[in-house]
Amino acid sequence: GTLFLDEIGDISLATQVKLLRVLQTHEMVRLGATRPIPVKARIIAATNRDLESALRAGSFREDLYYRINVFPIVLPPLRERRDDIPELVNHFLKKHGGAKAAIDPDALAALMRYHWPGNVRELENVVERAVIMTGGGVITRADLPPHIVYISEPEATGDIPTEGLSLEQMERKLIIRALEKASGNKTEAARLLGVTRRRLYSMMERLGVHPP
Repeated sequence: GTLFLDEIGDISLATQVKLLRVLQTHEMVRLGATRPIPVKARIIAATNRDLESALRAGSFREDLYYRINVFPIVLPPLRERRDDIPELVNHFLKKHGGAKAAIDPDALAALMRYHWPGNVRELENVVERAVIMTGGGVITRADLPPHIVYISEPEATGDIPTEGLSLEQMERKLIIRALEKASGNKTEAARLLGVTRRRLYSMMERLGVHPP
């Protein structure tokens, strides 16, 4: 059969050793057993990490990397393939809302402009949330999380300076504003931004935001 190993870049070095042994010997020993049993499977591994950087940092084994990197497929992040967004949105609308669920052009345009740090999973979560809020009807911009509408608004950015524009800086400022408005209450700040408390913590850590 096929064994799919998701987020393989996150496994510990100890687990990497065990996995490498299975891939090399095509055998495994069940917990509590003493005899090895043969393993014949196609291995598909996925990760959102840069494994070559992990190799240099010593957090991923070189021998395991070359064992699994036989036929690599690089999937660009969603922000680099925005033309896929309309079809993905329609797919998630049918999945979570059925035949009556739809999205108006302004809301779709906002989704097209957003930079999607969470990629397809984040897009599906946004669509599912909007479907719940509309009861399976037509999704408008008002049904989208505020941080997506704010960051995707052309008037929110003004003219793009010649030195470029950092979307991460905008996202960081928005989180700080939400925390200030919520007097440092992360649960309330997460509600204002339309994200979960756990997602807010992740965003704060990634962007180096410290609560007031």
